[in-house]
Amino acid sequence: MSAGSELERLERELALTRRRVAELEHEKLAAKSELERCQSQREVLENLVFGLEKQDERARRELEAHRMASAQLKSEQDDILQHVKQGIFTFGRDLRIHTGFSRVASELFGRLELAGLSLPTLLGEHAPSNLARYLKLLFDATAASPRLLERVNPLRSHRYHDATGRERVVAFSFARITRRSGDIDKVMVVMEDCTELYRLNLALEQKRREEWGRLERASQILALPSDVFRDFVREARAVQADLTLDLEAPERASFVDRLRALHSVKGNARALGLEELAHQAHALEEATYALSQRASEARLALLRDHLSTFARALSDGDELFLRVTGLRRSLGPAREDPIDELFRSLETLVEREGSLDKLIAITCSRQELHTVPSAPCLYRLRSALVQLVRNAVHHGIEDRRERIAQGKTELGTIRIELRSDGDRVLVLCADDGRGVNRRVLIESAVARGMLEPGEEQRLDPRESLRLIFQPGLSTSSVTTMGSGRGMGMSVVADAVLCVHGSIDVSSESGLGTEFRLSMPVAINGEQPVSGGFHEHLGG
Repeated sequence: MSAGSELERLERELALTRRRVAELEHEKLAAKSELERCQSQREVLENLVFGLEKQDERARRELEAHRMASAQLKSEQDDILQHVKQGIFTFGRDLRIHTGFSRVASELFGRLELAGLSLPTLLGEHAPSNLARYLKLLFDATAASPRLLERVNPLRSHRYHDATGRERVVAFSFARITRRSGDIDKVMVVMEDCTELYRLNLALEQKRREEWGRLERASQILALPSDVFRDFVREARAVQADLTLDLEAPERASFVDRLRALHSVKGNARALGLEELAHQAHALEEATYALSQRASEARLALLRDHLSTFARALSDGDELFLRVTGLRRSLGPAREDPIDELFRSLETLVEREGSLDKLIAITCSRQELHTVPSAPCLYRLRSALVQLVRNAVHHGIEDRRERIAQGKTELGTIRIELRSDGDRVLVLCADDGRGVNRRVLIESAVARGMLEPGEEQRLDPRESLRLIFQPGLSTSSVTTMGSGRGMGMSVVADAVLCVHGSIDVSSESGLGTEFRLSMPVAINGEQPVSGGFHEHLGG
């Protein structure tokens, strides 16, 4: 190869090398430029990261502050719910209670946990029937105004038993909580415990009734002849004393005698207008009967409670009687006809014992009575007539529809006649009612073991009627204030026979019943009032 060719080759390589160097320089400049751009971007990113870190730190601080504020708010809310004196909770559209309710709300419902339960569920059987409908209505903003909703609130004053069985009286009030949009979000309930106020009102009402009862008893006693009330109290005190002894040894008690005596006291109390004593005697009679059927500590305790209440009422009556007696003495002597007073008390008794289904008239006559019985005999006569009249009202006289169906007038009648027969007084007590049902009477006697099966076939009609005087024998299947224990006619027989009197009864089905009594006008050497009461007084 010649020197010229070699030189040309070297020049070409040099040119290529220069171009390559130029390209490398260009690439170097481009790389430097890219590096500067990357460095610039790095600075931007570092600044951005720094800014984000600062924002994150600020956000964390704000979040921590919010958390602390929320914790403080919840603590304050819990403290309020713990110490507030009202029951407070909220519920949503599903009627379920939210978490966060006051301690008092938990106490008023007798439950530790209320969340998730509904108000109707918590109140159970004590919830008003329209409660769920009312609670749903609270979420309807267009349904009714708050004032109207408060007026129809079924729980404004609600009485119920909580989960522990304790009786509560609580006033519930409801307040809607709305969103900014106006939609009702939830309902807040505030419960005010009115139990103590309710009990105080009950106690005040009881006190008012007691004071009114004392005033009423005073007016009743003031209207009674002194000897009549004194005899009544003496009879009632004797029953009280006997029952007190019976409670010391109930296994040896004669409950039939006590029931008969209590029935007499109850009837006499009603006849005298002493309604409170009559109701207490009835309660005592019921408790005594329950104990006679099956003895238990609970029934003994109940009888003791009723006996104590009855004794207090009698003591109040004695105190009032002494005051009334003093008032009567200050007003001067009063002339009282005991027979007229007896007739008035029987007329009042018919009014009290009657009902809207029965129309009853009682007529009392004494035209042939020349001698007024002595006080003890008169009191026995009163006891007998009271029970006979009550028996006629409750068992004899039919209701208006039954009488019309039988072709009778609506008005049933009871007729009382008193007349003298030497040293005795003859008494007629007759009614135009349904009469005594001998078949039912005999079946009841057989069922109670008073007659052996088949023995009733040997009884004549008069003997079967006299079964009515057996204690504990009743033709009524229902026990009420006026009948059902089968003691009324036994009281009549006891009142008549204890003064050596006699009694007879006749009855026709559908026509009525007549009782004829013969009683002495005096016993044990006592003197009756001869010539009539007013003549004896010189009137």
